[in-house]
Amino acid sequence: MAETVLVIDDDQDFLEATETLLDAMGFNVVTAASSSAAMEAVEKVTPDVILLDVMMERADSGFTLAQRFRRKPELAKTPIIMVTGVSEHLGHRYSLDTPQERQWIRADLLLEKPLRPEDLLGHIRQVLDQAHENSAAHH
Repeated sequence: MAETVLVIDDDQDFLEATETLLDAMGFNVVTAASSSAAMEAVEKVTPDVILLDVMMERADSGFTLAQRFRRKPELAKTPIIMVTGVSEHLGHRYSLDTPQERQWIRADLLLEKPLRPEDLLGHIRQVLDQAHENSAAHH
């Protein structure tokens, strides 16, 4: 059974390019172009991995969404990959280096746009493999 990737980004070009790439690699792809569309999507489908843009309606939309996802029992352990073009816009870099940042950001990986397709695929595989290992370890 194909794994489902939920791609959330208000950049329509990024959504379409990512959907095309992941679809070609055999993933089921669900897209959402806003926070509200993302919350609707997770009511209908439980993704295996979430690819989430940081800046959408607000500069911190992605962070807020990740926290909302983590509060849903069925998404508490779902890998979240955050993508951001923030550092090129604001000159600010987010990281997951400290416990405080991991507490606030609630993502498994934080990637900078622009992303090379093969890098993105590698990161998706990496978090899915880790998730499978973790769930196997808990059974």
